[in-house]
This record gives sequence, C-alpha cells and structure tokens, in this order.
Amino acid sequence: MKFKLIYGNHPKYGIGVLDTLNLLKHGLEEIGHQAHLEKNICPGYVNILIEYFTFDLLDWYLTALQTPGTKFIIIATEHVTGNKFNQFDEDIVDKQWLPHFSHYDNLSYWDKRFKTFTQACADADAIWHLSEHQVESYRTLLPGKRVEYFPHAYVQSLENFNNYEEREKDIDIL
Repeated sequence: MKFKLIYGNHPKYGIGVLDTLNLLKHGLEEIGHQAHLEKNICPGYVNILIEYFTFDLLDWYLTALQTPGTKFIIIATEHVTGNKFNQFDEDIVDKQWLPHFSHYDNLSYWDKRFKTFTQACADADAIWHLSEHQVESYRTLLPGKRVEYFPHAYVQSLENFNNYEEREKDIDIL
C-alpha cells in the first residue's frame, strides 16, 4: 500500500514534526508499505496528517475527498479537555507548571484548532493519537470513528549509532 505523509500544514516545512513523520515512514516501510513525505495532500492516496488544520487546508482536504481513493488518517497530538483542546483548569490539572501568558491561554487559537480538527475527523478513516492516555477521550469525542494509539516503537532502519574509536572522539570535558 502507498501512504502519503503530509507535512505542509506545519510551519517551517514540518521540521517540528519530522521525528514523528520519520518514525511513521520507516515503520510503514519496514512492514512492506511505501511511504512518501509530501508537502501537499495527494488526492487518490491514503494521506496521513499530523493534526494542525488551517481553514485553507481544510478546504483542500474536502476537495481532495472528491477524488476516488482519497483517504485520510489524522494523527492527533493535543489533550482533549471536554469539548476543547488544552483548556486546563484547576479541577483537571495544576496550572502551576504553565508559564504566565502561556501558549495554552490563547483560547481563540485553541478553539480554531479544535473546530478544524473535528471538521476534518468527520471524513477521516482513522484517528491515531500519540498518547495512549488520550485514546478514550478521543473515542468519546468522536463516536463511531476508529481511534487508536500510535505506538512509538523500535524501527530498525532508524537505528543510527556511530561508535567512534577513542582517539577519534572529541571530548574535552566529561
């Protein structure tokens, strides 16, 4: 099977999610599939996107669905708190670990992220979450949708260990 791993919905060409995309790419290839990193959604293929939908991307997403064979798997990354993302209150979690004027205090940003995510999920074939602890919350949020945990496992092709000879190691202070 051919998968298209989409990164163009993330700033800086997806550099912030590259580790997850590489884990996914190499894992899929290791079990016999083809997986290609792509900037844009590819109509006619199974597209896997890490959640972060703009309204423009959502429009392209819905347009792509008109092409036969187009499917979507969404990797969810955020913490569901009721019917919102990351709206932590004192009853759920101790806010002392959050900095003052935290990224999580930008409610309009998180409302938009939640709205576009749930709209995209209406047409997704599956939702995978990076945290096994969030799977049940997402199943409750998205009844009837296939929601699974995306495990972080060993992938042999990502093994990249270079052990240099002692004389080649440049260690000044240990």
